Amino acid sequence: MWHRQTITSGQHSVQTYRAGSGDTTLLLIHGGPGAGSGTLRETHHPKQLGLDMQVVTWDQLGCGESPCEHDDSLWSIERFTQECTDVIIQLNLKHVILLGRSWGGVIAQEYVLKNPNAVEALILGGSSCDMALMQVGFEHCKNALGLEFREMMHRRETAGTTDHPEYRAAVTLLSYRHVCRLETWPESLTTAISTPQAKRAMEILFGKYFFNCTGVLQAYDRSVALKKIKLPALIMHGEHDYISLACATRLHESLSNSVLTILKGCSHFSYLEDFDQYQQILKRFLKGLPKAQIKS
Repeated sequence: MWHRQTITSGQHSVQTYRAGSGDTTLLLIHGGPGAGSGTLRETHHPKQLGLDMQVVTWDQLGCGESPCEHDDSLWSIERFTQECTDVIIQLNLKHVILLGRSWGGVIAQEYVLKNPNAVEALILGGSSCDMALMQVGFEHCKNALGLEFREMMHRRETAGTTDHPEYRAAVTLLSYRHVCRLETWPESLTTAISTPQAKRAMEILFGKYFFNCTGVLQAYDRSVALKKIKLPALIMHGEHDYISLACATRLHESLSNSVLTILKGCSHFSYLEDFDQYQQILKRFLKGLPKAQIKS
């Protein structure tokens, strides 16, 4: 059971979710942009993880249970980072461990860069600090389908005909290889970006097309800035993630006090594909933190 509490971020309302208790808080930041916290809440309840601590997450503005009116000025890295700050302050969270998934990892990076002494540790899953390198990985995924497929995808995106069955088939194949390898995807994943606001946030920040970053994040690079962060950090990355292993390595090189762990056989949604492997890696890292209490 998750306890719901609405907070304010600027002039808007944001829905938060809290479970468990304890002095330490694992704060989950979902991906997208605009995907909502549904898949994280289905898998990261403290009882499921075996953690004797508080776990908190929220639906970022424009998705899930945090709807808003259309306003393109809302979709910025800075505003979403402030939203994370608002959650921590208004819920009075102490001894925070940040866990950022995918786009949530960007928010987590930005938060610790602005507040390097405000959290106990940083966990990044399926994320990147260098989007140019991420784009190279996208091209490698498409190249594996063959030159004809890659050229077709580029042609369809340029012409705006991505509703064509051949383009949709290519994206489906890439998604089942590199996004989630489950035979059947949970409804929380298939409906992750379900509101016009969420889709617009995705379009502005990431881009219109799943394997092609053309939005604001296209120029994002914190690989040098992160070198000043000395927090204990865990980088969890699926072996077949569409965000390439090179991105995980770059994060590991940038965060001097980090551990890099590859989840074998997994892609982007590793915690859905192999929860046992994911849980073991997460608990092993948390066990090494002085304030984290782990159930046997």
